[in-house]
Amino acid sequence: MSTIVALATAPMNCAIHIIRISGPQAFEMINKISTTKIKKETFKIWYTTLKDNDQVLDEVLVNTFVGPKTFTGEDLVEINCHGGVIVANLIIKILIKYGCQPAQRGEFSRRALLNKKMDLSKIEAINNLVNAKNELSVKGVIGALLGRVSQSISDFKHELFMIIGQIEVNIDYPEYDDVEQVDAINLKQRLLVLNEKIKKIIDQSKKFLPINKGIKVLIIGKPNVGKSTLLNALCNEQKAIVTDIPGTTRDVIESSINIDNITLNILDTAGIHSTNDFVENLGINKAKELINKVDLVLYLVPANNQQDLELYDLIKDQKHLLVYTKKDLIDQYNDDQIYINAKDNDIQALIDKIKELFYVQEFDNANIDVLQSQRQIGILENVNYLIDNAITNLEKGDTVDLVVADLEFCNLRLNELLGIGSEYDFLDDLFKNFCVGK
Repeated sequence: MSTIVALATAPMNCAIHIIRISGPQAFEMINKISTTKIKKETFKIWYTTLKDNDQVLDEVLVNTFVGPKTFTGEDLVEINCHGGVIVANLIIKILIKYGCQPAQRGEFSRRALLNKKMDLSKIEAINNLVNAKNELSVKGVIGALLGRVSQSISDFKHELFMIIGQIEVNIDYPEYDDVEQVDAINLKQRLLVLNEKIKKIIDQSKKFLPINKGIKVLIIGKPNVGKSTLLNALCNEQKAIVTDIPGTTRDVIESSINIDNITLNILDTAGIHSTNDFVENLGINKAKELINKVDLVLYLVPANNQQDLELYDLIKDQKHLLVYTKKDLIDQYNDDQIYINAKDNDIQALIDKIKELFYVQEFDNANIDVLQSQRQIGILENVNYLIDNAITNLEKGDTVDLVVADLEFCNLRLNELLGIGSEYDFLDDLFKNFCVGK
């Protein structure tokens, strides 16, 4: 295994940078440039000057950690240098000259996985923590970071292991009286209980995923209904030009904001109507294409023309909110409708409804144990399907031994969630989204 090096802090000028070295030659590498002998002792901090021949590089603090009790499971050295990017890059350049390999994205975390320092669920949680978009996203990571999600997955594996083991003992050693007999009725009941627990995590995770990655919101409506005015009000700045001229917005305008502890990735679109303008038509077609690619559609209709729902068929099958704009033009409101006046920043009713629609209050008041990505959710949904299939086959009259194959495949899929086995092709794609120094 090579010894790798990378900057663990953001590549910008700041107070302090941390350079991370991991691998069997970590101590040898630091001693090639340290004027003080850095001993192979764990949890030590050393003050030293770094030099390359006669060239002084920096005065630094060096933290030392001896494997396997480190993040990566290997010898690990962290250099705390002054926060100039040029200085940090120069130190890394010299270490590479002496034999360190530049770390790839996520390589430190990948080594932690391969050395069994943590499972894949926890590693993905760390990456989500680094990239958290709001406080609620952080809360959603903690359950996985503390190992609660991994423990649930391990519990599922253990239950499947016990079921499969008992079935195989019943088949191979029918004369054993001290082993519980697993018949179709007993097996079906155990699988129903297990699948109910799995479905609960899936449902919670699917509800939380938009909050974690940012709720993708598409604003649509006819020209001059107030789409760009709403975007500007949500962003609290002029992101889009607002005029009385129909067709002012021609392309999709994107903006990401944090508001009331949720992240909204907002797409403002061209007003949808019939036009002979070629460029405007391109924007209208793009708006229509986006309808099925977002988490929520806001369909804006003027409050003084509430019957004008001509575009409703476009969005009726997607999660949506009907929003009546320019509420100052009417005197009476229906309590079950959403009215806003974006021109005066009167949009709180809409924000509250979005939070309700995406269970923000529910998550804000509870411990959140959720899967960290669509990949993880997809795997657990497949496990859920396989167990459902086994239950269906039992109800059709299959004997218990015929469902073992489905249950064994469930265990293999759960291994993917924990990263057990390093042969999975998806690891390269997963780690390329990590920071280099992570």
